[in-house]
Amino acid sequence: MNTRAIIIGSGYSIRNNDHISKSKDLEVFKRIKNECTFGLNYCYQYFKPTIACFVDFQFYIENKKDLDKLGLIIGKYDPQLKEKIKLGSNLFLFIATRDYHTKQGLKKGLYSGKLVGLFALSLAIALDFKEIYLLGYDATGLGPNFETHFYQNEINLNKKGLGRLAYGGVGRNKLRGGNFEYPTNPYNKKNCDNYFKPFINTSAKIFNVSKNSHISEFPKITHAEFYSIIEKNPSNISQSLIRNSIIQRIKNV
Repeated sequence: MNTRAIIIGSGYSIRNNDHISKSKDLEVFKRIKNECTFGLNYCYQYFKPTIACFVDFQFYIENKKDLDKLGLIIGKYDPQLKEKIKLGSNLFLFIATRDYHTKQGLKKGLYSGKLVGLFALSLAIALDFKEIYLLGYDATGLGPNFETHFYQNEINLNKKGLGRLAYGGVGRNKLRGGNFEYPTNPYNKKNCDNYFKPFINTSAKIFNVSKNSHISEFPKITHAEFYSIIEKNPSNISQSLIRNSIIQRIKNV
């Protein structure tokens, strides 16, 4: 199986200072179309990843009609999913755990349900990818108006789904106590790095393609450096073949 994986988060740094282009037209998505990619949450609306990942069962229910059309979805197990909806045939679920189980994650559970970015990274390592690049792992607002997400200006932040805001983790809340707060709670913690510390001594090489990210546990590289790496050693994978390989790996656990 291919040894390089690219995980696509939602952070504004994915735009690489392009404040004008529509999200689906961003340069980065043209560069990684032949790579093995993990797309988190709403990424699938702008780029079709090898694997789509989620941890919020309500996200799956709200978007199931669209998610059913994708090749492969891997998400966090929640008993409410089977209670509320018929699951798609392209969906595989894993329990989320508080502990990081390295390459045993497929058997023992994936760390962690706190953030889909943690869950997907744990999944990539459990699938034995040796080189992992994190896109949009910012944990802060890097847009000119402190936007947190690369698609933030293209969505309706007031859209309701299942009785709640469908995009509840996007943007920043009003000033409280003199400081902005993020709807995604771990971003508000001064020690947000603690969430990523379990990955420090993992066997995989992990790079954060976001120079101003608040996550400092991994080496940070620029988009230019990232593009140079994949240009010199392109994967040129078959998306269907690598999906089938991943599915067989999961079924054989």
